[in-house]
Amino acid sequence: MGGGIVTYVPVHEGRLRERGYDQAELLAAAAARHLRLPVIRALERRGRTTAQHALGRAERARNVGGAFSVPRAGARTVRGRWIIVVDDLITTGATVAGCAAALLAEGAVAVSALTVARER
Repeated sequence: MGGGIVTYVPVHEGRLRERGYDQAELLAAAAARHLRLPVIRALERRGRTTAQHALGRAERARNVGGAFSVPRAGARTVRGRWIIVVDDLITTGATVAGCAAALLAEGAVAVSALTVARER
């Protein structure tokens, strides 16, 4: 197994333009420094999804199912590696599960999640 890589759950391009920053990307950079691992953009959103906080458990899974993919340039980088996915908040785990599915499909050997907060 190759070494670990830190990545993050990317916000949609439109939301990034609205905010001016991606909070998960900033958190991933801090985590990567602490863990002494590289941080890369290994995931992309296929489209804009509804904000998860507005949905129930089953709706959340449907909302992010297939919403993430590994860009062509990142596929070679994730293959055979352990990937740590950083997000700001975890609720049901649907978003992280969607990210993990995309990474594992591209050959990652393991995916872990690191979040700052958990919704109760």
